[in-house]
Amino acid sequence: MRLTRAWPLVSAKALLFDRKRGVQSVGSNVRDSAAYVLWSLARALRPDQARPHASALATGLVAAALFDREIHIRRAASAAFQEAVGRWGVFPQGIAVLREIDFFTISVRSRSFAEAAPAVAR
Repeated sequence: MRLTRAWPLVSAKALLFDRKRGVQSVGSNVRDSAAYVLWSLARALRPDQARPHASALATGLVAAALFDREIHIRRAASAAFQEAVGRWGVFPQGIAVLREIDFFTISVRSRSFAEAAPAVAR
């Protein structure tokens, strides 16, 4: 299936996309779209299609949910992770990580960095 070829591109490149343009940084729309694409793939694909890419996908989504500077991207990545955990159940330690990167914890950047990230690392 062709959709499964999108995993590495979306999780490794688009979720981390950022370009410096002058004094500004652009790319938040690409990162937000990547999280939405992964959320929609979680709804469309079967668990056996996601299993080969589960570790890389989970790592990318958790990193975006914890460390992105934009709140809407952290929330979108958390929602995509939640959807994938609920529908597939193939992410390592999925439920435990999901408890740490919930919508409200990652909404405040300082809580995301100082509280949620160390909790996920444990």
